[in-house]
Amino acid sequence: MCGRFIVSYTYEELLSFLQTSFEIQELDFEYEKNFNVTPGQPVLSILKTNTRFKVGYINWGFIPSFSSDPKIAYKMINARSESIDSTMSFKESFEDRRCLILVNGYYEWESTETGKQPYVVKRNDDKIFAFAGLWTINRNITSKPIYSTTILTKEADDLLSDTHERMPVVLTYEDSIKWLDTNSTKEDLFKIIDRSNHNDFHKYKVSDYVNTSTNNDEKCIEPI
Repeated sequence: MCGRFIVSYTYEELLSFLQTSFEIQELDFEYEKNFNVTPGQPVLSILKTNTRFKVGYINWGFIPSFSSDPKIAYKMINARSESIDSTMSFKESFEDRRCLILVNGYYEWESTETGKQPYVVKRNDDKIFAFAGLWTINRNITSKPIYSTTILTKEADDLLSDTHERMPVVLTYEDSIKWLDTNSTKEDLFKIIDRSNHNDFHKYKVSDYVNTSTNNDEKCIEPI
């Protein structure tokens, strides 16, 4: 699964990434680093409307369009990719409302005899990458529509399998574009999920400082 992640890239790195990869020339919102992103927080996402890419914040924790319970969001921070096309809560978004969640690392915890050991997982070059996500709109709970998102997961590969049985679906640049493409078929999308891997990633141990959700600074990602 994926329950915490990192957005520690600079504003300049983010803007360069968006300009180069998605033809987004400027930001109309404030960006701040977050070394300990937790469920319920707004997360930086890219989606595609018609032929344009849009970037902005969406609440992390999926609230299906038909739900009237906002607390369900905390149970739906992840979506199992194996059943994504048949699960009622996610099926429509899988077809029409896919998104990217921009990160440059995430945390995973390994169960040990002395407790849970946190790890950071990052690209070898420490650059921005994307999780495959879904988004939706709920108009049942408040007078204003609630936009929310979830992160897709799959069976863990060799890098993570000895730490956790699941991993987020991480995307290359090429597959990020295809994931957002409205012309991608269901077969195309499942091929993207199957290709997702940690070939250019590494992991390292960090202290239990990150376990406290209110801790949000560089100490969270310091190796031990």
